[in-house]
Amino acid sequence: MYVNMKIKKIGGSFFGRIPSSEAKALNLRENQELRAEIVKKKDYMSIFGMGKHLGLNAQQMKDELREEDDF
Repeated sequence: MYVNMKIKKIGGSFFGRIPSSEAKALNLRENQELRAEIVKKKDYMSIFGMGKHLGLNAQQMKDELREEDDF
C-alpha cells in the first residue's frame, strides 16, 4: 500500500508523518516498526512551458507524466 507523507524536521532528524486516516486504515500503533520505500514526488511546476520546446501540447505532456508516475 502506498501512503503520501509529509516530512518534518525535528532537531537534527527528519520524520515522516502518516495521516491519521491512513494509520487507522492500516491498524498502525505507536512504536510499531515499519519498512518504508522513499520515493520523492516529482516537481511538475519545473516543466511548465517546456512542451513547446519539445513539440508537445499540454495533453500529451500530461499523458506522458501519468505514464511515468504509474507504479
